[in-house]
Amino acid sequence: MQRVNLIQLLMVVQQHDSRGLAEVMLSLSKPFKKVDERGYYRTFGRRVGRYLEPGSGGGFGQAVNAALSTLTDHGMR
Repeated sequence: MQRVNLIQLLMVVQQHDSRGLAEVMLSLSKPFKKVDERGYYRTFGRRVGRYLEPGSGGGFGQAVNAALSTLTDHGMR
């Protein structure tokens, strides 16, 4: 199952799909406290979405750092 999720991760990054990336990252994570999924998706779109826009100048590393920060801030690792 994790292999499928990793393939999905590569596909959504290639497609610049921030919602899809948020879903895949959530599926690969484990909660360490109660998770507000609605808040997670909202924050994820705001923080990570800007790096996935074509021509944004943001790199893959910046998008991953923002995504991992968002996961941690919302109780997942």
